Amino acid sequence: MTEVLDPAPRPYSFGRGVAFALLAIPLAVAVTTVLASLGFGFASAFAAVGMLAVFALFTFGSRRKAISGAGFALSTLIGAIAVTLGFISGYLAAVYRSFISAGDKGGVFGSVFARRVELQLSNSILEALIPALLVIVFSIILVVSAGRSALAARREAADVHTADTVDGSGVPDADAAAPANAPASATPRSSPGILLNGEPLATQPEKKSLWNRSAAKKDQQ
Repeated sequence: MTEVLDPAPRPYSFGRGVAFALLAIPLAVAVTTVLASLGFGFASAFAAVGMLAVFALFTFGSRRKAISGAGFALSTLIGAIAVTLGFISGYLAAVYRSFISAGDKGGVFGSVFARRVELQLSNSILEALIPALLVIVFSIILVVSAGRSALAARREAADVHTADTVDGSGVPDADAAAPANAPASATPRSSPGILLNGEPLATQPEKKSLWNRSAAKKDQQ
Protein backbone atom coordinates (compact mmCIF):
# COMPACT_ATOMS: atom_id res chain seq x y z
CA MET A 1 0.00 0.00 0.00
CA THR A 2 1.45 3.32 -1.06
CA GLU A 3 1.59 6.00 1.66
CA VAL A 4 0.51 9.45 0.51
CA LEU A 5 2.76 12.13 1.97
CA ASP A 6 1.56 15.63 2.78
CA PRO A 7 2.71 18.27 0.29
CA ALA A 8 5.56 20.52 1.36
CA PRO A 9 4.51 23.92 2.75
CA ARG A 10 4.59 26.71 0.24
CA PRO A 11 7.22 29.40 0.73
CA TYR A 12 6.53 32.88 2.05
CA SER A 13 5.50 35.33 -0.70
CA PHE A 14 5.59 39.03 0.18
CA GLY A 15 4.35 40.21 -3.22
CA ARG A 16 1.40 37.84 -3.17
CA GLY A 17 0.49 39.11 0.29
CA VAL A 18 0.55 42.73 -0.89
CA ALA A 19 -1.61 41.86 -3.90
CA PHE A 20 -4.22 40.27 -1.66
CA ALA A 21 -4.01 43.14 0.85
CA LEU A 22 -4.89 45.64 -1.88
CA LEU A 23 -8.26 43.93 -2.19
CA ALA A 24 -9.20 45.56 1.13
CA ILE A 25 -9.58 48.93 -0.64
CA PRO A 26 -12.42 47.97 -3.01
CA LEU A 27 -13.94 45.86 -0.25
CA ALA A 28 -14.22 48.82 2.13
CA VAL A 29 -15.59 51.06 -0.64
CA ALA A 30 -18.17 48.48 -1.70
CA VAL A 31 -19.38 47.78 1.85
CA THR A 32 -19.93 51.41 2.81
CA THR A 33 -21.46 52.36 -0.55
CA VAL A 34 -23.96 49.50 -0.50
CA LEU A 35 -24.97 50.15 3.10
CA ALA A 36 -25.39 53.89 2.47
CA SER A 37 -27.43 53.22 -0.66
CA LEU A 38 -29.74 51.03 1.38
CA GLY A 39 -30.32 53.86 3.84
CA PHE A 40 -28.28 52.38 6.69
CA GLY A 41 -27.39 55.08 9.24
CA PHE A 42 -23.71 55.83 9.79
CA ALA A 43 -22.77 53.51 6.94
CA SER A 44 -19.42 55.23 6.56
CA ALA A 45 -18.42 53.90 10.00
CA PHE A 46 -18.19 50.44 8.46
CA ALA A 47 -15.10 51.61 6.58
CA ALA A 48 -13.14 50.00 9.43
CA VAL A 49 -13.79 46.70 7.71
CA GLY A 50 -10.94 47.66 5.40
CA MET A 51 -8.47 47.61 8.31
CA LEU A 52 -9.90 44.34 9.54
CA ALA A 53 -9.64 42.69 6.14
CA VAL A 54 -6.19 43.94 5.15
CA PHE A 55 -4.32 41.91 7.78
CA ALA A 56 -6.32 38.76 7.08
CA LEU A 57 -5.79 39.15 3.34
CA PHE A 58 -2.05 39.69 3.72
CA THR A 59 -1.58 36.63 5.90
CA PHE A 60 -3.64 34.53 3.49
CA GLY A 61 -1.76 35.78 0.45
CA SER A 62 1.72 35.60 1.94
CA ARG A 63 1.14 32.13 3.44
CA ARG A 64 2.24 33.28 6.87
CA LYS A 65 0.28 32.98 10.11
CA ALA A 66 1.39 36.31 11.58
CA ILE A 67 2.53 39.60 10.04
CA SER A 68 5.81 41.18 11.06
CA GLY A 69 8.23 43.78 9.84
CA ALA A 70 7.64 45.33 6.44
CA GLY A 71 4.49 43.29 5.92
CA PHE A 72 2.86 44.81 8.99
CA ALA A 73 3.87 48.37 8.05
CA LEU A 74 2.67 48.06 4.46
CA SER A 75 -0.57 46.37 5.52
CA THR A 76 -1.25 49.20 7.95
CA LEU A 77 -0.70 51.76 5.19
CA ILE A 78 -3.00 49.91 2.80
CA GLY A 79 -5.57 49.58 5.57
CA ALA A 80 -5.45 53.32 6.25
CA ILE A 81 -6.06 54.04 2.56
CA ALA A 82 -8.93 51.54 2.49
CA VAL A 83 -10.52 53.09 5.58
CA THR A 84 -10.20 56.63 4.22
CA LEU A 85 -11.64 55.82 0.80
CA GLY A 86 -14.35 53.67 2.33
CA PHE A 87 -15.41 56.46 4.67
CA ILE A 88 -15.51 59.05 1.89
CA SER A 89 -17.45 56.76 -0.45
CA GLY A 90 -19.93 55.86 2.29
CA TYR A 91 -20.53 59.47 3.21
CA LEU A 92 -20.94 60.57 -0.39
CA ALA A 93 -23.30 57.66 -1.08
CA ALA A 94 -25.46 58.70 1.88
CA VAL A 95 -25.56 62.31 0.71
CA TYR A 96 -26.31 61.26 -2.85
CA ARG A 97 -29.20 59.11 -1.66
CA SER A 98 -30.77 62.10 0.10
CA PHE A 99 -29.94 64.19 -2.97
CA ILE A 100 -31.91 61.84 -5.22
CA SER A 101 -34.73 61.52 -2.71
CA ALA A 102 -35.21 65.30 -2.71
CA GLY A 103 -35.76 65.22 -6.49
CA ASP A 104 -32.54 66.96 -7.41
CA LYS A 105 -30.88 66.04 -10.66
CA GLY A 106 -27.21 65.69 -11.41
CA GLY A 107 -24.37 63.25 -11.28
CA VAL A 108 -21.95 62.49 -8.49
CA PHE A 109 -19.26 64.63 -10.13
CA GLY A 110 -21.64 67.48 -11.05
CA SER A 111 -21.55 70.95 -9.57
CA VAL A 112 -25.08 70.65 -8.15
CA PHE A 113 -24.15 67.63 -6.07
CA ALA A 114 -20.90 69.29 -4.97
CA ARG A 115 -22.87 72.23 -3.54
CA ARG A 116 -25.17 69.75 -1.81
CA VAL A 117 -22.20 68.11 -0.13
CA GLU A 118 -20.89 71.48 1.07
CA LEU A 119 -24.31 72.36 2.43
CA GLN A 120 -24.60 69.00 4.18
CA LEU A 121 -21.22 69.41 5.86
CA SER A 122 -21.95 72.92 7.06
CA ASN A 123 -25.44 72.15 8.38
CA SER A 124 -24.86 68.73 9.99
CA ILE A 125 -21.18 68.24 10.69
CA LEU A 126 -21.95 65.65 13.37
CA GLU A 127 -23.17 63.21 10.72
CA ALA A 128 -19.60 63.13 9.47
CA LEU A 129 -17.70 63.47 12.78
CA ILE A 130 -19.40 60.64 14.66
CA PRO A 131 -18.73 57.97 12.00
CA ALA A 132 -15.22 59.34 11.58
CA LEU A 133 -14.49 58.94 15.30
CA LEU A 134 -15.89 55.41 15.28
CA VAL A 135 -13.74 54.49 12.31
CA ILE A 136 -10.61 55.91 13.95
CA VAL A 137 -11.21 54.09 17.23
CA PHE A 138 -11.93 50.75 15.58
CA SER A 139 -8.96 51.08 13.26
CA ILE A 140 -6.57 51.86 16.13
CA ILE A 141 -7.82 48.84 18.06
CA LEU A 142 -7.29 46.60 15.04
CA VAL A 143 -3.78 47.96 14.39
CA VAL A 144 -2.75 47.53 18.04
CA SER A 145 -4.07 43.96 18.05
CA ALA A 146 -2.20 43.14 14.85
CA GLY A 147 0.92 44.82 16.23
CA ARG A 148 0.86 42.63 19.33
CA SER A 149 0.53 39.57 17.17
CA ALA A 150 3.47 40.75 15.05
CA LEU A 151 5.66 41.28 18.14
CA ALA A 152 4.71 37.88 19.50
CA ALA A 153 5.60 36.26 16.19
CA ARG A 154 8.97 38.04 16.09
CA ARG A 155 9.80 36.98 19.66
CA GLU A 156 8.85 33.40 18.90
CA ALA A 157 11.05 33.41 15.81
CA ALA A 158 13.94 34.86 17.84
CA ASP A 159 13.53 32.18 20.53
CA VAL A 160 13.52 29.42 17.93
CA HIS A 161 16.64 30.87 16.29
CA THR A 162 18.42 31.07 19.66
CA ALA A 163 17.49 27.48 20.48
CA ASP A 164 18.77 26.28 17.10
CA THR A 165 22.03 28.18 17.61
CA VAL A 166 22.61 26.63 21.03
CA ASP A 167 21.83 23.12 19.79
CA GLY A 168 24.23 23.49 16.87
CA SER A 169 27.11 25.01 18.87
CA GLY A 170 28.36 21.74 20.33
CA VAL A 171 27.17 22.41 23.88
CA PRO A 172 26.11 19.12 25.49
CA ASP A 173 22.54 18.65 26.53
CA ALA A 174 21.45 18.28 30.14
CA ASP A 175 20.81 14.55 29.67
CA ALA A 176 24.28 13.97 28.28
CA ALA A 177 26.05 16.02 30.95
CA ALA A 178 28.04 14.18 33.62
CA PRO A 179 26.54 14.07 37.14
CA ALA A 180 27.79 16.62 39.63
CA ASN A 181 28.98 14.00 42.17
CA ALA A 182 30.99 12.03 39.62
CA PRO A 183 34.75 11.79 40.37
CA ALA A 184 36.97 14.11 38.43
CA SER A 185 39.17 11.29 37.15
CA ALA A 186 39.30 7.57 37.61
CA THR A 187 42.49 5.86 38.81
CA PRO A 188 43.83 3.71 36.00
CA ARG A 189 44.12 0.04 36.77
CA SER A 190 47.40 -1.71 36.08
CA SER A 191 47.56 -4.23 33.35
CA PRO A 192 47.62 -7.86 34.45
CA GLY A 193 50.81 -8.25 32.49
CA ILE A 194 51.95 -11.28 30.56
CA LEU A 195 49.80 -14.41 30.75
CA LEU A 196 51.47 -17.66 31.71
CA ASN A 197 49.56 -20.96 31.60
CA GLY A 198 46.32 -19.03 31.19
CA GLU A 199 46.88 -16.91 34.33
CA PRO A 200 48.53 -13.54 34.85
CA LEU A 201 52.18 -13.69 35.68
CA ALA A 202 51.65 -11.81 38.93
CA THR A 203 49.33 -14.52 40.25
CA GLN A 204 51.58 -17.50 39.31
CA PRO A 205 53.07 -19.40 42.31
CA GLU A 206 56.71 -18.66 42.88
CA LYS A 207 58.95 -21.48 41.78
CA LYS A 208 61.71 -22.22 44.26
CA SER A 209 64.99 -23.72 43.19
CA LEU A 210 66.60 -26.74 44.83
CA TRP A 211 69.06 -24.54 46.73
CA ASN A 212 66.23 -22.40 48.12
CA ARG A 213 64.29 -25.49 49.25
CA SER A 214 67.27 -26.94 51.16
CA ALA A 215 67.91 -23.58 52.80
CA ALA A 216 64.30 -23.35 53.91
CA LYS A 217 64.49 -26.87 55.51
CA LYS A 218 67.60 -25.90 57.48
CA ASP A 219 65.86 -22.82 58.77
CA GLN A 220 62.87 -24.85 59.91
CA GLN A 221 65.16 -27.32 61.76
